[in-house]
Amino acid sequence: MNKLLMTLAALTTAMIGRARADMARMDVVDFDKSQSIKQVQANCRTSPMGWIKKNPLAGHIFQCEAGPTWTLMQATLVPEADSVWILSFKGQWKRDPQTNDLIPIEVYVDQVEVNGAECRNGSFETVDPQTGLPSGWKGHAGFAKADRYLDDPDGAKDGRRYVKVWHNLSLSQGLKVTKGQPVTIRAWVKKAD
Repeated sequence: MNKLLMTLAALTTAMIGRARADMARMDVVDFDKSQSIKQVQANCRTSPMGWIKKNPLAGHIFQCEAGPTWTLMQATLVPEADSVWILSFKGQWKRDPQTNDLIPIEVYVDQVEVNGAECRNGSFETVDPQTGLPSGWKGHAGFAKADRYLDDPDGAKDGRRYVKVWHNLSLSQGLKVTKGQPVTIRAWVKKAD
């Protein structure tokens, strides 16, 4: 009986890890983590950022399956005060069962649209010549050098360019939000080849 329970636990853990690894992720967090963000609706799994001890409702994680075709990821939120939110896109990761090394699960992101706040360069069409990043966006260290910014009109959802992200090489942008004004964020995601 004990062996059966251990086997079931291992299978459940493997299935949860697989499901997590195939997910695209969008984070929305208040810049100083003090203002709560009220979630109104989303078309994907969501959870508050429980590790923000100051206020777990100051950030939300949205995850949806990233398959072989472009999928819409959408969420509507309402700020409880005038603030700046950080909008980030990431993929996931899993661990190599033999070495315990991180294995990146990369996803493509394109055609980011925000209603209720200004999103700059949501289709990633213009590049900042100084940083090599899409104009208006910030990437983790190494983002520009890691061939994350793709120019392929056949692969893009919109225009010619799109980005490839994973958990440790994410892309983000600040959004100025107004108290009580709903903010709807839409992005198209797809599992990277």
